[in-house]
Amino acid sequence: MSSPLFSNFSRLRRVMRKEIYENGLAEYKNIYVCNSPLLGFMNNHFPKYMEHRHIGNINTDHFKHWDDKEANLINIKSSVSKNEWNELNKLIKDNDKTYDFVSIGGPSAFLSNHEYIMNNNGGNKIRSSHFFLSRHDSNYDGSAYYYHERDAFPVYINKVNRGQFCVFIDLFKRFYCLLSKEKFINYCQTNEGFVKININWLNIFKKPSIIYTILYKNFYLMIKNLYSNGKDLNNCLLHAQQTPNVVKKFVNYYKDKNLKFDDLLILNKENIKAVYVNIDENYDCNKHFKWMNKKFGNIPFINFNKNEMIKYGFNLKYIKEIIGFPNDGCINPHFLSNLINVFQGEYKENWMIKNIWYNDDGVICKLESKLGDNKESKYIKTRKLSLSLGPSANYKLDNKSFLNDYMFASGSTSVVLFAIKCNGKYKENADKFINKCSLFIDSVNQHWTPIEIKKDIKLDLDSNDKEDELYHLAVLQMTGGGNFPSRHTSPDVVLNLLTNCEKIFGLNSFEENSIYYDIIQLRGCGRGVTGNNTINFASLNKNNICITYGLGGIGMTTMFANAMLINQILENNNNNHIEFKSKGILNHIDYKSMVQIL
Repeated sequence: MSSPLFSNFSRLRRVMRKEIYENGLAEYKNIYVCNSPLLGFMNNHFPKYMEHRHIGNINTDHFKHWDDKEANLINIKSSVSKNEWNELNKLIKDNDKTYDFVSIGGPSAFLSNHEYIMNNNGGNKIRSSHFFLSRHDSNYDGSAYYYHERDAFPVYINKVNRGQFCVFIDLFKRFYCLLSKEKFINYCQTNEGFVKININWLNIFKKPSIIYTILYKNFYLMIKNLYSNGKDLNNCLLHAQQTPNVVKKFVNYYKDKNLKFDDLLILNKENIKAVYVNIDENYDCNKHFKWMNKKFGNIPFINFNKNEMIKYGFNLKYIKEIIGFPNDGCINPHFLSNLINVFQGEYKENWMIKNIWYNDDGVICKLESKLGDNKESKYIKTRKLSLSLGPSANYKLDNKSFLNDYMFASGSTSVVLFAIKCNGKYKENADKFINKCSLFIDSVNQHWTPIEIKKDIKLDLDSNDKEDELYHLAVLQMTGGGNFPSRHTSPDVVLNLLTNCEKIFGLNSFEENSIYYDIIQLRGCGRGVTGNNTINFASLNKNNICITYGLGGIGMTTMFANAMLINQILENNNNNHIEFKSKGILNHIDYKSMVQIL
């Protein structure tokens, strides 16, 4: 390897090995960023992506509020006296009194605002606004940008994610690491079936209540759904499968603004965009998906033959089987920017909600903004409020917790850059490789999603060359693993992901100095997980406030369908707070286990 820019994963490997040698299976709590020259290379060639997701410009300070229960505490008060309500109204400026719909937080809330505008005469006679804090610690920026029906289930669908096995494998890895750190590191890097699951026992001891409210409940629901009728899981699948229909509604509404389907969701049934790649000889994924279809719902898939695997440049030495999913695909990595550009309401960044008061007259919110050393507060009033504040949020209603209990769970999320020579004798293999990079590639607890590809770029990356060569460049998001209850990842997971990346993409099978690759940034990707391990919705104030939480690892898959459901909850106006019934394209889905009417 003779490129001064790329280390072919060796830099990050050294960091992770050192972590294990010095700290065993302790979590990796830092944010890894590549060296300055490679970061500059990324800024030159992928400036839009680097700017929007703050790649290379985030640090651990951006996540401090995740560990402080008071930092993202939202106090909600329902018992508001007439005098207090009048005093609150006096704090609202005239320009902030007239909202019909306010959304605050992430994509599910923002999309619900779009949905509300579409359902109400295109927003001509309504006023809406979306308030957003920052993308520095964004949960969805760390997520794999995919739409996958096959993973729209609680994680216990896969055997390695079931509670009893998670306990066994975590204890096994800890014991193995104690016996020999050198052998354990080798085990991480050579075992294709390495289970990327870890348990933070200290965090469980700090909050033992989650044993009952989350872990025991999850075990009970696993037994019920796997060995009974599986109705809850079928409803999870049906909910996720509505995403393309909701996207079509968005595109049809914004067609005068030239919004296209691929600006939000990238699917291609004829030329499959999503594949499941199996590199574990002891796992039969074809059998697994047949079982899922028989028990929980219809997820069409196609088995790739050897010729089709070779067509995409997969190395049959490592790849045991590949299954294609015609209904699955990728979320456009710039979907949020595309939606901001067409939004008909007001979009305001750097605002954080702190308090909510409500009665029959509406909802009043206190928001805070902090830019530099200046701190500003404002009060707004709205008829409808949609909240999706991520796993760091802590809600209290009249000084009491009221949502289903949820905990952090985290994987590793990283940005991978490939540079492959594509001129002359390298062209055929380079074109196959770049076609592979355009796929959403999935496996057990590991995912690769395309972000951006550039072809035929003239570069001087190889010190042995006398002149510039042509290269294809590909940026991918690599995610994987599960560590709970925690918002950090683990070095053993990272080491195994790097090895599997090399095998799945066949990086070691190319001619020397014809391909270069490296990790640009790596961090933990925290999310909120509840006992039922599905998305959750809570409705307050006669369905005038809706809170979305506990989205787990499928928030990207369900966010469009979430938006439609949020609006149906907010429009329900069911005074007795007992029953919620969906309608339209959602009317055949039973949301009893997901919707909490308070």
